[in-house]
Amino acid sequence: MTEPTKDLIPVQSKELVQDALDFCSSVTSVVITTEDEYLNNCELTKKVTEYTKKIDKEYKTVLKPLNDKKKEIDAERDEIKDYFNLALTPLDNLRQNLRKSLAVYHDTQEKKRLEAQKKADEEAEKERQRLEAQAKKDAEKSQSAAENGDTAKAEEYHMRSKVRQDMAEAVEPVIVPKETPKVAGISYRTDWSARVIDKKKFVEHCAQHGKLEYLEINMKLLNSFAKSFKDTIELPGIEIISKKVQITR
Repeated sequence: MTEPTKDLIPVQSKELVQDALDFCSSVTSVVITTEDEYLNNCELTKKVTEYTKKIDKEYKTVLKPLNDKKKEIDAERDEIKDYFNLALTPLDNLRQNLRKSLAVYHDTQEKKRLEAQKKADEEAEKERQRLEAQAKKDAEKSQSAAENGDTAKAEEYHMRSKVRQDMAEAVEPVIVPKETPKVAGISYRTDWSARVIDKKKFVEHCAQHGKLEYLEINMKLLNSFAKSFKDTIELPGIEIISKKVQITR
């Protein structure tokens, strides 16, 4: 704590804090083995509670002027924020709408491109299969001519078959370019997220495959259950715990 900060604390507050520290230092043992020690510790506990209440009250008293100033500063800051939000809010709304329209257009064009690419791939595959079929027929004609002793025809059909087979292997689909122009400062990414559509099915999957890290147990609800039913009802896998809590007034 810096000296300027310490100067904000009144003398009586400092004395109270020091008294509390001295009191804590004076308690050397909290182990209870006899009834007298139990009664003595009860008195010490009440003394601790008394010090705690006094120091907390003193703390709030000293802090009140600073909190009042903070409220004034926060109010002024909110006014300044509201003023600039007169422009920032509609700007943000407009930006979101523009981004949405850009993304919709980009997705639409990408869908068209993919559809066109699929069509080009199918046409290329169809042409490849046509050429291969013709090459196979030419090869069969070449074999038939050779069997009939027509060497010239056999050679002609053999060359046709080879040329068409080479053409089939050389067939490549047309690459459809992206239609959305690139603009400096504007880019896109694909965000992925998940949502639960069947909680029971997902929980069963996690339990079956040991993926318990995907599940979060509602401890607030379980603690409320324990307070309401105590140990009268058992829950599989859950231990109901009771603990004595001392109340000091």
